[in-house]
Amino acid sequence: YKNMAAYMGTMNTKYRSRFTHVYQKSAAVRKFDFSAEQIREQLPTIEKMYAEVISRVDYNLGVLDAQTFVYLKKHLGDNFVFVGYYLEDEFVGFSAAFLFDAYLDANFIGFENRFKNSHKLYQRMLLDFLELALHKNIREVRLGRTAETIKSSLGAIPVPMKLYARHRSETASKLMRPLFTSLGPSAFELRNPFKN
Repeated sequence: YKNMAAYMGTMNTKYRSRFTHVYQKSAAVRKFDFSAEQIREQLPTIEKMYAEVISRVDYNLGVLDAQTFVYLKKHLGDNFVFVGYYLEDEFVGFSAAFLFDAYLDANFIGFENRFKNSHKLYQRMLLDFLELALHKNIREVRLGRTAETIKSSLGAIPVPMKLYARHRSETASKLMRPLFTSLGPSAFELRNPFKN
């Protein structure tokens, strides 16, 4: 697809309307590509927003230190995209993604929860990931393992994954094995937004 309009043209009316609704609700939100220095300036807020999002997930294997975003931007340059979202003059969210030759790997977001529904901030971030991939002519977008129903309404399909974890201690690794083998995706409604 050449652009978002072409992508939306392949969708059922119901899902095109949802995209339009997200754009309307988030019309006042402005986004800016951050440099490493801009990320550093906003680190306390980034840390807070990221921690708030992480606190709502069912499980995680660790929390990234927000300082890592500065290092990633510094060392990966344009291959690491960090976008700041503003409502008027208030920094209300961020999204981050890695760009590789064939795919965009969108892993990190954070936002002020009070704007999640009123301005459809989370959905806007997902649409912006899609738009970036279309603009860069990237064929695969990896959106992560949470919020599966919302992501499937954008056209995402689940892909089986393997988890490998190993502790430095052999005993701890053996004790953790039953826990990791019991992990799996939660049940969700897989939506098909495309015209047949």
